[in-house]
Order: sequence, then structure tokens, then C-alpha cells
Amino acid sequence: RGRSSEGARGGRRATMGVAASAAAIAEAAGPADAHSGLRVGYRVLQVQRGSPGEAAGLVSFFDFLIAANGTRLDEESDLFGRMVAAAVAAGDALTLDVYNSKAAAMRTVQLRPAPGESWGGTGFLGLFIRFDTYVGAHGNVLAVSEVEAGSPAAAAGLRAGEDWLLGGRDGAFDSPAALGEWLRARLGRVGVPLYVYNRERDGVREVLLDLSVATDGLGAVVTHGKLHELPNTHTRGHTEYAVTAPAAPYPPPPPAAA
Repeated sequence: RGRSSEGARGGRRATMGVAASAAAIAEAAGPADAHSGLRVGYRVLQVQRGSPGEAAGLVSFFDFLIAANGTRLDEESDLFGRMVAAAVAAGDALTLDVYNSKAAAMRTVQLRPAPGESWGGTGFLGLFIRFDTYVGAHGNVLAVSEVEAGSPAAAAGLRAGEDWLLGGRDGAFDSPAALGEWLRARLGRVGVPLYVYNRERDGVREVLLDLSVATDGLGAVVTHGKLHELPNTHTRGHTEYAVTAPAAPYPPPPPAAA
């Protein structure tokens, strides 16, 4: 129902979906991290099944693309897109530095872009990505503590005590209030993408919410704060492909002309 419990408070508000200034990021994050102080990159959201992104082992929502072929991706521009297109033309792979916010660890992966028709999907990478900061990313999650029968949360297969809500395609949820605002802006719609982490499977899945008949939000109680942060921080998780999908697309098409 969009109800929430704040739990123990902690952490700072993260900048979502925009490039923050270097000074602002440094002030928010404190000491420099293991990648020369770089704290922004392209957050991996959707990873299509069978895609080059899946082959590279990229993890939905937790992985950030930090550098490509040694070039830092520290601002939102067409640079990465041009690098991908050049790699496709040359038949080369990209060497990516990837930061995982769940495990707070860097790794290097090889990603070989390819036209969608060659692997059965769309795009060269099979990824939906968004420029973001990973400052505070570990704490920007909402634990699901109750799910009401017959609610959009129940229809989407959310599980109390096992699932954490991570965010939508426009960024993370840094508070229950942010979730409420996000839901209110989408009431009446169907097929609304929501990213969810499950601790039992240590996986991230994209579910599609049906909010077409919802009058009071999600129909779940969520908690937030230090006592409700992600478990299993020694692992980076993995991308799952169990999607609960209402029949109609999101966003809904405009009405046909009379």
C-alpha cells in the first residue's frame, strides 16, 4: 500500500541518474576509493538474456561500468557509444573496469559487442544503462517486510523477508518516500519495471508491476536504514531472468485517433 517504516536511519542521499561534480562526489564519499577517486559510471540496469552483457557476467543494478579500454567513463557523453560502435566495426572486444556496489569491489571483464540480430535481442550490448554515482549505493535499498494479498506487490511475486527493492530504470530508491513518489507517478500503468534483489538466490530480477487497478501504491511494507541494508556483501550477486510481466506494454500507447 505504499506504507513504510524508516527503521534505523543512516547514509546520505545519492545523486541519481545525473553526473555530479567531482567536488560534490568527493565530499559525499570521503576518502578516495580503489579506482583513483572515480565514483561515477554507467549503472547496468537491464541485462538481456543471451546478450553480450550476459556473456560478460554483468549484474543488473549492482554493476557500474567505470572505464573502457583504459578510458574513464566519468561523464555522461557519447564517448562510450562511439567506443562500442568502433569495437563492432573492428570485431573487437572491450575491456571494461566494473565496480560492484554490493561487494564494494572492482573487476575487469571482456565485453564483445555484436548486432542484436546475431544474438536474438536488441542493441550491441543487450544492456539498459544509466549514468549514475555509486556513492551510498549500498544503502539505497528498501527491505520488503510485508506483502498484502491481492496487491500489485503480490502479483509481481515479491516475497516478504527475502526481497529488497532496488529501484526503477530512472535510478535507485534512497528512501521509502522516494518509492512513494515513484509509485504515485505511475499509478494506472502496467508493465512498470522494478528491480528486486532476493537474498535466498543472491540474484537481481526485473519484475513488471501492474498498477492499472492500484489505488494506494504497491501494497507492501518496506523498511530502510542501517538495520535493513543488503545481506551477502561478500558476493556480487547475479542477474536473474524471472520476470512477472503483465500483457500490456509500458508505457501504455497513446489512444488511437477517432
